[in-house]
Amino acid sequence: MWQYAVLSVAARDDGLSQTEIADRLAYSRNRIVNDLDLLEARGLAERRAGADRRRYSIAVTPAGRDAVAGIRAAIWSAEDALLSHLPAAGRESLQELLHQALGRPSAPEPALAQASETPGRHPAARPDRTTEG
Repeated sequence: MWQYAVLSVAARDDGLSQTEIADRLAYSRNRIVNDLDLLEARGLAERRAGADRRRYSIAVTPAGRDAVAGIRAAIWSAEDALLSHLPAAGRESLQELLHQALGRPSAPEPALAQASETPGRHPAARPDRTTEG
């Protein structure tokens, strides 16, 4: 799970340092090193020398971007299957409650509401960024 989270953040904001990725995930700066080692070994990400020679920026490879897109599609498919018995209003209520539990604004973004009406498309998918989450 953590490798996917690391890869997902790095794919969304190319060139972040491993420290920045760990901070965005509220994840251990020490543990992320092992996750990046595994991602690099699998050809999904690369460490590149940054402006400061003590700092690496993380670049996601094309194979890594494909992996993120495939994993997101699988997650969205599983969510759709899990929530398929709920009517649209029930999904919206659930989303609102989850946003409240996380302390986020509960009003859905216009793009979010529009995407949720498109069959086979996850409500969190933005029309302009289908592989970004």
